Amino acid sequence: MQLIVLLSILSASHIDMFDGKPIYENPIAWVRSPEIGISIRRSEYRKINLTYFDAAIGRIVPIIRLHQRNVYNNLDFQVALEGGTWVLLGYDNGMFPLITQDFYFSIPLMFKINDLSGVLKWNHISSHRSEGFDILWKKVLTPEERYKIERTERQENISISLPTKNYSRDFVSLDLAYEFYVDGDTIKPYIQGGYIYKIFPRYLKRWFYGGGFEIKSQKGLFSATDIRYNQDTNTTDFAMQIGWELQNHSSKPRFCLNYYNGSDRRGQFLGRYQKEVGIGIYVR
Repeated sequence: MQLIVLLSILSASHIDMFDGKPIYENPIAWVRSPEIGISIRRSEYRKINLTYFDAAIGRIVPIIRLHQRNVYNNLDFQVALEGGTWVLLGYDNGMFPLITQDFYFSIPLMFKINDLSGVLKWNHISSHRSEGFDILWKKVLTPEERYKIERTERQENISISLPTKNYSRDFVSLDLAYEFYVDGDTIKPYIQGGYIYKIFPRYLKRWFYGGGFEIKSQKGLFSATDIRYNQDTNTTDFAMQIGWELQNHSSKPRFCLNYYNGSDRRGQFLGRYQKEVGIGIYVR
């Protein structure tokens, strides 16, 4: 009986292989959304504001998609591969010292039922160690200024330089989003959550959850907000993007302002408080 039901479903469905766009879109404001883009960022490091480049290279590759249409519902399932890297680079006399780099890989199982969409993922993120922030920090200060800050750090029993870390995690996550329209504008609230089942350093806690919303006007103006609690750092982190998106283009390029306030999610600087602003361009 179950075989008959399965065959009837497949007979009423259409299957695509390596074709089409992802049926679930990662949140725009999420700081670990795999996409392609570059931005100029500014944040404080050891009491000095530093400017640097933040580059993202990421992509979702759909593998197989199952469509089913009937009178009541439009139902889609899609399996894909997703990967990316985030690279922070400074600038020093024509050279670009590496500040930090994180790598990401996931296997998403996406679904869409009418205006409700979501994804269940297996994910891996790991960090690459470097000392680029200290290189920039030393470059912008005179020896006297460096000595004054280092002396203050010693007196306050603070490490002269933040210790570099190896941070990696394997985790499962679930995202749900609902899209609706008001006067022609698109509004998409979403929720996310997950559990890290393998983590280094091992003493860190493992749950995370949050959500946000996106508003896009008919003319392409958009605002996106992401708020999530990360148990590994015991912080509630806030991210926001506002800008303009070319909605009719297949890659949906967008020009935006970025804002982030919370714990640094770059593995090497995990736990460092970060207030960051930037301007950038991204495509999907």
